[in-house]
Amino acid sequence: MKKQVIYLATTALLTLGLAACSSGKQEQAKTSSSQKTSQVKKASHKKAEQKSSSSQSAKKQAETKNQQASVWDQSKSQQLTTFMTNWGYTMQQSYQAYSPQNPGKFMGIPIPTGIYPDGLAPLAINEPANKQTAAWSNDGTGPKNTYNIVASYVYHNDLGAIDVYAYLFAFYNGKPVALVTNQNEANTEGTTVFKETARRQSGLCANRGR
Repeated sequence: MKKQVIYLATTALLTLGLAACSSGKQEQAKTSSSQKTSQVKKASHKKAEQKSSSSQSAKKQAETKNQQASVWDQSKSQQLTTFMTNWGYTMQQSYQAYSPQNPGKFMGIPIPTGIYPDGLAPLAINEPANKQTAAWSNDGTGPKNTYNIVASYVYHNDLGAIDVYAYLFAFYNGKPVALVTNQNEANTEGTTVFKETARRQSGLCANRGR
């Protein structure tokens, strides 16, 4: 009888022990599952924050790049206009600004459109055979190895071809340049020969090529 009681007691203890163990495992499983869920949520939240931060960083970089890419704007254009007005007054000359929408005439050549590659007298630098590519640009950016023109000015006096000047203000591979010509007759290459000026003003060159 005593043995049976001991056996029953042992069986009961084992059963309780197993039940407690099972209950403990279930609690551990629940706790582990809860911890995993929390960790997943934290990781997901952290990933979302990183993605948001990365997106904002990329947006700022794009904005900065766009700002850096644009090297010419209305403010600089106005500064150049003021400079050319003052320069013309000093030289007793009156310069007129021209654009593709409002081209001027220089020795019968439309400026600036006439000096484009397919224009009446394409742009050449320093000598007639040294032809270059030119195009109009509103912000100073454009294709490489191209004179991206942002402004053009022409001066004519009452004596006709004796004293005429045309200026092109441009960016070439990111470098600001001002080109000037006083060519008063055609050449065998059929080009308009400009040369870079030596004086710089407001980020661009400007003088009479001397």
